[in-house]
Amino acid sequence: MKQPTFFYPNHRTYTLLLVLWICSCVALATPMRVKGTASAIAPNTANTNTIYIPVVLTAPAAVQPNTITYWGMNLYLSKRERLGSGDNLPLLATTAQQASVQWTREELPWDLIEPANNSFQTVYDESLGLAAESGFGIIGMLLTTPRWARDPACPDNFWCPPANVNEFAEFAAWMVERYDGDGQQDAPGSPRIAAWEIWNEPNDTALWPNISADPNARKLRYGQMLVAAYAAIKAADPTATVLIGGVYIYDGSCTNNLCDGFNFLNAAGGVFQQMPNARQAFDVFSIHPYIPTDRPDAPQIPGVITVEGRIIQSRNWLNNDIGRPNAPIWITEIGWCTAGGACPGGVAVNENQQADYLIRSMVIAQQNGVQHTSWFQFEDAFNDANRTWSNAAIVRNYNGSSYAPKPAYTAYQVLAEQLRDATPAGTGPVHTHVYNPSIGSGNAGDHTYNYRYSRDGGTTTIDVLWNAFASVPVSFPVAAGKSITLVDRAGVQTPLTPVNGAVALTLTESPVLVVQTN
Repeated sequence: MKQPTFFYPNHRTYTLLLVLWICSCVALATPMRVKGTASAIAPNTANTNTIYIPVVLTAPAAVQPNTITYWGMNLYLSKRERLGSGDNLPLLATTAQQASVQWTREELPWDLIEPANNSFQTVYDESLGLAAESGFGIIGMLLTTPRWARDPACPDNFWCPPANVNEFAEFAAWMVERYDGDGQQDAPGSPRIAAWEIWNEPNDTALWPNISADPNARKLRYGQMLVAAYAAIKAADPTATVLIGGVYIYDGSCTNNLCDGFNFLNAAGGVFQQMPNARQAFDVFSIHPYIPTDRPDAPQIPGVITVEGRIIQSRNWLNNDIGRPNAPIWITEIGWCTAGGACPGGVAVNENQQADYLIRSMVIAQQNGVQHTSWFQFEDAFNDANRTWSNAAIVRNYNGSSYAPKPAYTAYQVLAEQLRDATPAGTGPVHTHVYNPSIGSGNAGDHTYNYRYSRDGGTTTIDVLWNAFASVPVSFPVAAGKSITLVDRAGVQTPLTPVNGAVALTLTESPVLVVQTN
């Protein structure tokens, strides 16, 4: 699948280059004097001025990526709540860099940026500048509605749909112009937002409320807004990538008045049914395949609602129902909440499980064609364990000197360092898992996962292995003449010596990597 390429013009002028240019001009205009030698021409000291030019060596800012990569995170560097929580944003960004995070997904609320019609506030320039200077690609979520623009049905709710979708489109166009990185009407430093997401989970009535007695009216309004915003964004920056608002996906059903994304978008009365042209008003299908109360690959539930199943459903739905076989799939939220805070459904996992599930879900997603994953989340901007999902964070709150890592942070770091320059290469030699949309088997031997990657021009092979059910011994065949290293999710590396062309492994729910290199 073709990856979108983003254009990042270089508008930074580095101090050293400027100083060297000035020095060269001065040198050309002034006789050179060499210490300890007599000048052939006596200098005219009456007309000679000594010029001291400071040479300031400043390290250039990191360069934002110019292509989408797999390794993203909901960093929320721009969240206004951080201003009152005592966060150290440069350190937070550095901590994410050290985990090999390459992209950040950021909330950009319309109600804070345009509180009065045509009165735009630049309150996000600094935090977005930090993200860009830290070398992160940026996905910008455009969401919430200022009071003056809300539908009359919900005037006191900032999640209220806009009464006039063209007002939202004008806001989107202003945002794109300010953050397109082209040097024209840009924020200071020309930070680049390369991808724009139109709202967040509009399938949920809590985040995209009803605007009439007809429950399908809100769906029509979203379709109208998506079409208008897409046209406005592309007019302002034709190279920008536009994401449909990330939708929670399950199996196309509705439960307790909450419909999943498939239903919201394309069931009877859905967005695409009422606005067929909205099918073409996005470049990327953004999904949230949360499975907070179970494992990502749980064998005892229907395969169709595992992480793998939801991705397969998404691809088939795009191909067969929507007519968008070339639209990439991005996961813009997925995560698990650990004990010690408020978790969805009252179900928490322990920190080691969170780390295991991170690796398993990210590998399954990438191997099933997902182009990008933004993990939810890096750190809780609210510093409030009583907020649902707060403990989905993979680092702890700032303690005055650091953001202490949870095991999931290290797991992400190890996985990204090994795989960020690797290419998925299908399944490995001990893979036994077979996708079944119905209930999986109760046999542990049927649930071994072995996904393979290739790196370094094909000279390095990396296998990621685990069993989703139990502890299982395997004999893993390896190539002759290779150096074999076992890497666990904590980053501990153990050299392995093959016997008869294989190494003995015991696979558990905690993934390991087998690296074969020259």
